[in-house]
Order: sequence, then C-alpha cells, then structure tokens
Amino acid sequence: MMPAIPLHSRRPIAATLLALLTLAPGLQAQSPVTNATAFYVSPLGDDSNAGTREKPFRSLSRARDAVRSVNQTMNADINVFLRGGNYPVTETLTFTPADSGRNGHKICYQAYENEVPVLNGADQVTGWKGHKGRIYEAKLDRQTKLRTLIVNDKRAYMAHKTVSARGGWGNYTVTAGQAAWARTGGSKPDGVQYAASDVSEVTNASDVEIMRNTTWNSNIVCVREIITEGENRVLKLQQPYGAIAFNQGWDSGFSVTGEHTLYNAFEFLDEPGEFYFNKTTGTLYYYAEKEDMATAKVYAPKVGRLIEIQGKSKTERVENISFKGIAFANTEAVLPMIENSSGKATVQAATWCMAFDDTNWHNIQYRAYDITPCAIEVSSAKAIHFEDCHLRHIGNDGIGFINDVSDSQCIGNLCVDIGGSAFQVGHPQHLYEGDGGPNETYSPAEEGICRNILIKNNVLFDLTTLFYGHAGITAYFVNGLKIDHNHIQGTQYSAVSLGWGWNDFDEISKPGNPTTTCRNNTFNNNRVYDCMKLLHDGGAFYTLGSQPDSEASGNYVKAATTHFQGVYHPDEGTAYYTGKNLVFEIVPGQDNFELNDWKRKRDNHYSNIYSTSSSNQTGAPNSTITDLHVFPDANWPQPALDIIRKAGPETAYDALLKKLPGVVFEPRYRYAPQPQTHESKP
Repeated sequence: MMPAIPLHSRRPIAATLLALLTLAPGLQAQSPVTNATAFYVSPLGDDSNAGTREKPFRSLSRARDAVRSVNQTMNADINVFLRGGNYPVTETLTFTPADSGRNGHKICYQAYENEVPVLNGADQVTGWKGHKGRIYEAKLDRQTKLRTLIVNDKRAYMAHKTVSARGGWGNYTVTAGQAAWARTGGSKPDGVQYAASDVSEVTNASDVEIMRNTTWNSNIVCVREIITEGENRVLKLQQPYGAIAFNQGWDSGFSVTGEHTLYNAFEFLDEPGEFYFNKTTGTLYYYAEKEDMATAKVYAPKVGRLIEIQGKSKTERVENISFKGIAFANTEAVLPMIENSSGKATVQAATWCMAFDDTNWHNIQYRAYDITPCAIEVSSAKAIHFEDCHLRHIGNDGIGFINDVSDSQCIGNLCVDIGGSAFQVGHPQHLYEGDGGPNETYSPAEEGICRNILIKNNVLFDLTTLFYGHAGITAYFVNGLKIDHNHIQGTQYSAVSLGWGWNDFDEISKPGNPTTTCRNNTFNNNRVYDCMKLLHDGGAFYTLGSQPDSEASGNYVKAATTHFQGVYHPDEGTAYYTGKNLVFEIVPGQDNFELNDWKRKRDNHYSNIYSTSSSNQTGAPNSTITDLHVFPDANWPQPALDIIRKAGPETAYDALLKKLPGVVFEPRYRYAPQPQTHESKP
C-alpha cells in the first residue's frame, strides 16, 4: 500500500457501520424474485455449497463464478442475494465480459430483503493495551505503511505536526529517457530543511510524509531519510516522485517554502483521534479520545479497491450488471508509486502525475496524468447500475466510471466520509476519442468517452477528507452526464467539477480540430452545503471548456465560505451553459458568478437568481446574468422557497438524509461583507 494524507477535521458519525455489521444472516424469508435464476451468499455459508437459500455460498467471488456457468444462454435475469453481515475483502473482486448479463437480461447483486451486506476492505484490530496515558497499542500483522484507521465508525488520522519550511536541500537531476517516467530532463530539490527545534528526530524516517496546500490543490511527498545539519533538520525525499511533485505548472506543485504538515511519526502522536503504525515492529498506536479500547471496534484497511469492472475493448465490454442495497466500506488511501518512491502531485482535481514531463500539461494533452484510484472502478462497460448502496470510510475516490462507460447510473446511494471524490466520471486524456498518440493511457481500440451517465438522488456527505483538491463529484470529458437531485455537503474544494481542456482546446485555439467530446451535460436541482471549506479559486459548480447544450438550473447552494471565486465558477473556455431558478445563500460580497472575460469564456446565460449577495464578475462575450434578486438576510420570497424545496433528493429518498450525522438544515446564516481575492488557474 502507498501513502495517504489525512485532514484533521473530525465529525461524529451517527449512523454507524457497526450497526450494519450486527445484522445477523440466516433469517428466513421468501425471495422477492420467483421467475429468475437465483444464487445466495451468506457470511455463514460455504463455497462448496450449491448457492441455494438453504445452502448459500460464503463469498461473492464464488457467486460470480457460479453466474459465469449459466449466463451464456440467459432467458431471464440472474439474481445474487447477499445475506446481511460482514464480507471481508482481501483482494479486489474483478468482473470481466464473461460476467455480463446477456440477451437483454441483467445480473443483479443485491441485498436480501431488508438485510445489509457489507463488503469490508479492512481487518478488525483487537488486543489493545495501554501504552502511555491515553495512547494505546495493539499488534497488527502488516508490513506496509498504514494510512487509514476507523475507530467506532469514525475516521482517525495519521499523527501530524505543522511547521514552516526553510528552503530546499541538494539537487536531484532527471535525464530525459533514463526511464519511462523521465520524459523530459531537469533538476529539482532533493530535500526540505526545517528548524531542528521544530522537527524532532523520528524513529522511522521512511514512514514520514509531507503535505503542502496551494491555492486549489494539495501535494504530498514522502521521505526516505532524515539528517541533521547544524540547526536544520533535513528531510530527504523519496525519488523520483519528489522531483515529479515539484515539476507542476502554474505554481501548483510542491514547494520548499511556506507551511508544511508532516505526517506519520510516533513522535507526532500528541492529539486524540490520531494513530501511528510502526511497520517495523508491527505495532499500531492510537491516541484515544473517550473510547474504551477494550470494546472499541477498530478497522485497519487492507485494500484500496473493492471491485473492478473491466472490459477489454469497445467491442468487448462488461454489460448489464447491477448492485443494489450493498454497503462498501473501509478502504485504504493509496498513493502512486514510481520506482521506489511514492507521493501524490498534480496541477488540479482528482488526477495525479505519473511522469516527469512538460510543466505545461496542455502541451502534452494531459498524458502524464491519470485518475486517482476508486473503491469501485468501471471501464469498457455498459449498463452498470449502483442503486441504494452505501459507501463509507473510503480512502481514495468512491465510484468511478472512467473509460468507455455508457448508459450507466448511480441512484439513491449514500456516501459518507470519502477521502476524495464520491464519484469520478471520464478521463483527463479524452480530448479526442480513439486518437492514440505517445504516452496515451488507452489504445485506440480501448479509448472511449463516458456517455449517458446518470447520478441522481444521492446523498454525499463529508467528502475530500484526505485529498483536499478533489471535488465532491469530478467529471472530465463527458457526453450526456446528468447530475440531478443530489445532496452534496462538506468539501474542502469545489462541490462539483465538470469539464476539462481549458481554453487551449476550443474551436479557436485549435482551429480545424476542436475537442467535441464534452457536451449535453446537466447539473440540475441539486442542494449543495458547506463547500470550499479550505482551498480557494473554485465554486459550488466549477466548469471548464466548451460544453454545448449544457444546463445548470434549479440548484440551491448554502455555504459560509469566503473562498468562492463564484458560486458558479465558469473557468477557462467555459461555453454554452444556460441556467435558471437558482438560490445562493452565501456571504454578501462573494461572487455569484465568475463570468469575466478570461481565457475564452463565452456564451453562458443565467437568469432568475435569488441570492444574499449582489456581486458578480462579468464581461465574458455573449454572456448574461439577468433577474438577480438580492435578499441579504435570506428572507426568501415564495418563488425562492419553491426552488429550495425542489432541490436535492426527491421525496422517495428523504430517508437517506435522516442517516446523516448532525443537523443538516441549520439556521440561516447572516453575514457581514467580506473581502475576497481572485486568482486564476492554468
């Protein structure tokens, strides 16, 4: 497992995973399906069984294999019923074209009756004993760094310390062509200096990680060695990823100046809710808050990805599989590894850089960048559905429809405590479809944009808890993405990021060869709370690039942040959006829209807006903001209340909101005007 970085923002979690795990399997009830083939799985079953209700399988992989034996000549749906209880996942469960539903029928993996099966990516940690004060210790059979720990259904965070950097140390030189990751050459710092009085000597230097926030993202590097030179403590970086992290354009990369947060050393363990795992001795330490560690339920994740649905090409996809009523929980936060080094660096969004390349990522069409891993990842697939599922304590991103996924949907799911984005759709290299080229992730036979994806009636809460620069929902080049009637609450950066390509790939900047892969998208009737909590230069709805025939209407945004670049932030190249009937409950002085004449924005029209702020940035060609109604104290008239009432999940999904921790509908904010700054991204 590769490193990950936590956020010290702790919230009580009300609806506990522990309750899900106590639902006992084995209850007798009639199957709701009587006219289709059915298999049954139970934590009390046996994989040598026949997979009947009376003699169920034990594992989902065994049920998948049983489906393969009967799905070639389907004349009805095949249902796999999972009884309630805990299903440990020790390695990723993969679905291929051989697992598809056929002849117009589907394979449905679903919870049995009202039971809750939990696909659990973690081991339970027991045998706790006192170490010192409120610090407890337990043995953990693991030889790799641990970045995620869940204690009584609440995320714990790696021990940390915030210090000021004193500049770089040494040089690390990259020669173009020395390895596949070395696409260009250059020299970058080989370490970072800190005051020795600020950074104590640590026991296991290679465990330590460093995070630095920029305006709109965060970068993570890992340490290989720590030395002392005079009054300075020098943290030497793992290479070559340290150099890759420095090598990002637009001042978005790692820097040897400013405030840094050091993570993951026993010597930093000084605050309740923190942990440290010594992989050398196999000892896990936890600084308890009020927990009784003799009875606490503690989980240490083993896998970063629970399920992979992976077809082979555009002519051999995985098709017609659905998941319903299943909980996916407790995955590790994973960072990429290049040779013997790891870290997480990018210019923007839920991407990470995998090579030392041109710092102007537009020039290389983003071919040094890939998407971050998802707990559930889908590519080369059609008609894949997730309904009424529960994602909880996810280390990286939640569900990803990445390459060549069509006619698929996520409806009525609950996502709580997600390290990055709850949903990812598309890929940053999909400027063109099937074009091929040097360093492309997908071959022409594989590459396909995501089409006709529906994300509707989901409740997303406490997102980007580990990877600050991600959005709650992140989408790149997509056609027909519908993000409708969702509740999105709690992000460090933008709530939704939709589109890619900036101004460098519109029909004027690349005459004769415009990108046309991003279009026909909607962001309608959503409710967004508490976004932009930490980073700047984003919005509740952030867009990039030309997106013909797209709409963003009926949304309600409520946030106390002063970090908005615009509640709607159409950034570089954004074009061809319309929207109406919007309510923005924000700090007066914050911009409702950033529709300035910056980097080819154009042809955007918004009307009938109710807001607590009168501010906008304007000047984009052929763009309008009309009928802005300002109510500084949020004393909304009935038309605004009607918009608020219709935003968010539809009535049939009200029960999902009751599962959120804390009070969702807090009293209306009353603000004084705040100054703001405006910065631009690449």
